[in-house]
Amino acid sequence: MQFNTIEFAVFFLCVLIIFYIMPKKFRWIVLLIASGIFYLLAGINFLAYLGITILSTFAFGLGIDHIHKVQKVNLKQDGLTRDEKKHIKARYKRNRQYLVALNLLVNLGLLFFIKYFNFLSSNFSRLLSFAKVDSTPLLLELVLPLGISFYTFQTIGYIVDVYRGKYAAERNIFKFALFVSFFPQIIQGPIGRFDKLSPQFFENNEFDYKRICYGLQLFLWGLFKKLVIADRINIAVNQVYDNWKTSDGVSFIIATALYSIQIYADFSGCMDMAGGVAETFGVQLDKNFDHPYFSKTMPEFWRRWHMTLGTWFKDYLFYPVSTSKFSQKLNKKSRKRFGNNAGRLIAGCFPIFVVWLSTGFWHGAELKYIAWGLFHGILIMSSLIFTPVNNAISDKLHIPREKLPFRMFQMIRTFILCCIGRVFFRSPSVSVSFTILKKVITDVNFSAFMKRLTYLNMGLDEKDWCVAAVSILLLWAVSLIQEKYKVRDLIAKRFIVVRWIVFYAAVFAVIVFGIYGPGYDASTFIYNQF
Repeated sequence: MQFNTIEFAVFFLCVLIIFYIMPKKFRWIVLLIASGIFYLLAGINFLAYLGITILSTFAFGLGIDHIHKVQKVNLKQDGLTRDEKKHIKARYKRNRQYLVALNLLVNLGLLFFIKYFNFLSSNFSRLLSFAKVDSTPLLLELVLPLGISFYTFQTIGYIVDVYRGKYAAERNIFKFALFVSFFPQIIQGPIGRFDKLSPQFFENNEFDYKRICYGLQLFLWGLFKKLVIADRINIAVNQVYDNWKTSDGVSFIIATALYSIQIYADFSGCMDMAGGVAETFGVQLDKNFDHPYFSKTMPEFWRRWHMTLGTWFKDYLFYPVSTSKFSQKLNKKSRKRFGNNAGRLIAGCFPIFVVWLSTGFWHGAELKYIAWGLFHGILIMSSLIFTPVNNAISDKLHIPREKLPFRMFQMIRTFILCCIGRVFFRSPSVSVSFTILKKVITDVNFSAFMKRLTYLNMGLDEKDWCVAAVSILLLWAVSLIQEKYKVRDLIAKRFIVVRWIVFYAAVFAVIVFGIYGPGYDASTFIYNQF
């Protein structure tokens, strides 16, 4: 049951009515039951995986919290020497680490087994075949539970934060279950933090007409992005990429640029819908997109795109790897051999490499995602190395870096680099990706393309292209305004007639221009597969 279906609209309306009918102290229970029903409708078998994650993380969290408390009691003993205190801290830290490791073994092990077993088995068989050893890969019929990548990362963040002493473990298993399974965010995120998300289920649930209106407006904007823009563009993108053998370079340039817009409209649209639904219940989800295509560099792009995943990798992978003994040894040896500056860059690139290899692997059990991750890792590392050089050259040539023309150049450059990465992401395989990139370089003939009017053979007619163009321009204009203002606040300040004209226009735009044609699958959000 996806956000862009009639079934969800009915479900959401029923939950919202019951939520505000119930006494305040029971409203979180309504959300818990609704979340269970929502996930149950995705597949009863999926509940077992979710249950394992909830129960194991809750139990390990309590265990780690207990060790924290015992450590504090033991450290308060009179007459302890400095060495004895150090020994106590080290012993209890080791015990906490064991529990964290066990939790990761259970939950990451479950995720890896379901998501990557067949991938690893197939590739291991290929390696054996290179060694001229006959081997048939063991392939299991495994179905990936909806949202497992997202809720697994969310619970890992929780257990690590409890281990670090950031907050105490939740002692009510039902409240913890709501944190993990909250239905607006469980399938595609955003990845929530316990200390920010959990208190909102119990504190800010007063009926607020303005908040509900704002939530519904945000949901409607997300629905517009999904149905009017993303699903319309998807037809043209599929037409080109599904026929990659016969498509030419110009078609791929257009389709890849469109795909970059499609995946943004699709994923950010889903985040808007999730955020809008949550807001009607008094819950503010973390921001997941900050107009990434206005970015001037690739590092800035990834600070604006899928922000909760980026901060998760930064807090729970990048920093631990950066401060690990291996990184410290690498830093020391690199500085000794190559000098301080070069050594610092080498040591700084290592955790970036680990993060982006992991990011690619997280997205899917296919080599194309790993290639996509490594491509962006190389770009980020290159930015780290060459940004000082580029700035020095700009200063020597007296290029005004803060002026609009140069900023536009940087944005276009970043978008092009992003599009190159999208080729790996969208193509059926790595080898096809390189074939497409080769066509983009060698098979480009704009005049022949225009003579053939190929755009009419991309699955969209002239009216569809007009709707797509106007919708994309509207998305760009709203995004530009949102860089400085809150659009919903601007609309709220207008005269009531103007406000309702805007709302009705948005509703009719979705109804009239949304894609619901033959072959349309309302359940397909791009990030569902991750």
